[in-house]
Amino acid sequence: MAELNYFELSKAKIGEHEDVVISQTTRDGEEIGYSVSKCTNAKVGDKEVKMFLKHGLGIMSESSLLNLYNAIGDALVQIGTIEYGRAVEAETERVEEEEARFTDLGEDDKYW
Repeated sequence: MAELNYFELSKAKIGEHEDVVISQTTRDGEEIGYSVSKCTNAKVGDKEVKMFLKHGLGIMSESSLLNLYNAIGDALVQIGTIEYGRAVEAETERVEEEEARFTDLGEDDKYW
């Protein structure tokens, strides 16, 4: 069986030395889905080392990746961080930029 290859699509900091990484996954050049993994960053001497934890989320289709996106959005609505796709309290410039994209969403609209 050929090994999996990963192409990083996005990354977000979730801790001082931790990121969540979303990658496109291929085998023998054929796209087979997506991976959501936790990456721990450490410094060993002068080198930065990235360690990906095993057993991340294996997501087999774009629609499943979209379902994950909607689940995260729904959780943020439930805890009051966003209101139907609009950030309640922007903490970074990127959040503020994203907020501008979501201002036209109605209550019944999903995030994409």
